[in-house]
Amino acid sequence: MKPHTANAFSMSPDPRASLLVTKLFIPAPRPERVSRSRLLSQLDDGLRPGRRLILVSSPPGFGKTTLLGQWALACRTAGLGDGATGIRITWLSLDVGDNEPAYFARYLVAGLEAGGVSVSQALWDLLGASPLPPLRAILGWLINEMASLPGLLVLVLDDYHIIDAPAIHEGLAFLIDNLPPQVRLVLATRADPPLPLPRWRSRGQMVEVRTDDLRFTTGEAAELLRAMIGTDLDPEHVAALDTRTEGWAAGLQLAALSMQGRPDSVPGFVRAFSGSHHFVLDYLVEEVLERQAPDVQEFLLRTAILDRLCAPLCDVLVHVASDAPSPGRTTQEMLEHLERANLFLISLDDERRWYRYHHLFAEMLRARLKTGRPDLFTSLHCRAAEWFERQAEAKDGSGWIAQAMAHALAAHDWDRAEELIVARWIEMIFRGEIATLLHWLEALPDQRVRDSAGLGMAYCWVLMHRGEVAAIAPYLQAAERALEAQERAGSPAVAVRSLRSQLASLRSNLARLAGDLPGAIEGARQVLELAGEQERTLRASAYVGLGNAYRDMGEPGQAANAYTEAIALVRAEGNLFVEGGIVFQLARVLRQRGALRQAELACRDALRLARERGHEGSPAFAMIWVGLGDVLVEQNRIEQAEPMVLRGLEIARHSAHLDGLRHAHLALARLRLAQGDVPRAQAALEEAVQAARQIGAPFLLRETLARRSSACVQLGRADLAESPQGASPLPLIEVETLAAARLALAQGQPGGALPSGTGIIAVIITLQ
Repeated sequence: MKPHTANAFSMSPDPRASLLVTKLFIPAPRPERVSRSRLLSQLDDGLRPGRRLILVSSPPGFGKTTLLGQWALACRTAGLGDGATGIRITWLSLDVGDNEPAYFARYLVAGLEAGGVSVSQALWDLLGASPLPPLRAILGWLINEMASLPGLLVLVLDDYHIIDAPAIHEGLAFLIDNLPPQVRLVLATRADPPLPLPRWRSRGQMVEVRTDDLRFTTGEAAELLRAMIGTDLDPEHVAALDTRTEGWAAGLQLAALSMQGRPDSVPGFVRAFSGSHHFVLDYLVEEVLERQAPDVQEFLLRTAILDRLCAPLCDVLVHVASDAPSPGRTTQEMLEHLERANLFLISLDDERRWYRYHHLFAEMLRARLKTGRPDLFTSLHCRAAEWFERQAEAKDGSGWIAQAMAHALAAHDWDRAEELIVARWIEMIFRGEIATLLHWLEALPDQRVRDSAGLGMAYCWVLMHRGEVAAIAPYLQAAERALEAQERAGSPAVAVRSLRSQLASLRSNLARLAGDLPGAIEGARQVLELAGEQERTLRASAYVGLGNAYRDMGEPGQAANAYTEAIALVRAEGNLFVEGGIVFQLARVLRQRGALRQAELACRDALRLARERGHEGSPAFAMIWVGLGDVLVEQNRIEQAEPMVLRGLEIARHSAHLDGLRHAHLALARLRLAQGDVPRAQAALEEAVQAARQIGAPFLLRETLARRSSACVQLGRADLAESPQGASPLPLIEVETLAAARLALAQGQPGGALPSGTGIIAVIITLQ
């Protein structure tokens, strides 16, 4: 195990770097495949106009994946997959890690891009944003990207039953409801997902292939058994097997494996064959395993823990350990032998490099291994975790880390799991992978989290991002105690200093949430004193914290200086989404100071750099277009301002960037007021409030209501203004103070026009 090192705030700017391409491979056809033309016709029916969804739903072992792979091949063979006006079929094999909306979104977009959708760099920027925007925003953008696609595109999501995240179900329902007419979605699942299936069924938008459809007919069973055994069986025996398996593909396949090489015993085997699927599976897997050579049995057991297999990975599990059998053939030769022998091994690519076992077969092998040889079960998971971690270090991919974590947790290798989390939790926070990080932390013993400074702080940040601030205190105290113990134990000074800077950043954020602006400033300054120069994102977050606190205290000059420092740091890190928001805040405070020329230059400089990097249309820069429009309105350059504001509104609406929409509508309201267009100004204000309500952040809603209140007073409609009252822990910020003062004066209550507290100097200046 490597010692813990200082954890720099850094991130990969390209979300594609972490994707495992094997998840996008269409399974290669099996040599013994049975022609199932009746089912292929059902699937073809899903391509008719008006269809949106093809649902293939059945218990495990009924051949869903095999059927869909055969359908994809049939489309190619028929010349339908020419990629221009024909059918493109693209594939995504889901796993447990895809319950994280960030992973799901990235793989979904990558799958569609592999199928021919021209995915813009702006969408990939959105997928790399930190935090990740809502899934619906990404899907809305994706729908627009697919709208101009020629021909038909079919996206297959295999093993959708693994998904249990409500946000993904909601997003997928939105996607299906709004699919362009030339796109179809296919879900292969063991159980019906929580989607509005009755609605799509009643509208004729869905085609279903279910268990009764997938059952093998007697003729199909005969074809399968003949292909696997190498000879025709008596029709009576075929009918008996088909009846007793109820057309269950896995049962028929296992029966065929048991009968291979024993033609004389077929009648007796058929007579003895009975029982439910569960017991049949137990019996037949034992029969299959016991008839394999010892080295094959050992290989199957040792590699069954893997979701995906390749020769180098299998080498680590089979040929490295001192207790492993002497290899009679290379690992690649063994994999090819298993595939030829139909031992439930499925090739995932045309080069025969990556494979997976049939799910039921793998589950049975794992159960046998864990029960019969628990020490080996643990040891194999540890070796697999180490292999995936090495791949992650070599290839800089979070997909490999997810695999490493899965194996570490399965082995209860808490040391490795802690090391993986501590080294990467900050990057995950900034990539918006909160759900995955929470799953990993909660899989660890709670005491382990409390005894580790790094794990404890990671958990506190997750709780803060989830809005569970009240639950943070005990974990924060435990993290502080763990850090003190680590320091007493002589941990490297660099590591301790890095942890202390992260702790100060957490405390600064919590102070601002509690309305303690001086405390937030003090915490941010501590971060800057402690954080190393290489921890640019951490230092940038501290400067943003300073800027926000100074802005809320009515000190725009100091806020501008802090934002400027933050922009330089995030620009060096390539974090476009964060940069866009900070430049907008900088322009806002410069405008407050009356430094309109500086504000304009800051926006134009950011847009120039975005144009040079090919990101001018990125949702990250919606706010900058809006900020530039705001500055031009303030300069009374109304004709120049309008296209800027409308450009920002278009980008925000296209990407469903809610905070961008909020600011864009507020800017549009100011623009319409300057043009004397009162009705459209009022409509824009209502749109801004609606966007703020959708965001769900109380302090943003308060700010938006305050701005609407000020505008209502300006319009002479003080009766429509409302003073924002507070569920937010933040104190009244300057814009609210101004709104309250204006409303008090409009209502003839001058005594309430000069409230005490923050921002009073700005109020006096403004009211003069």
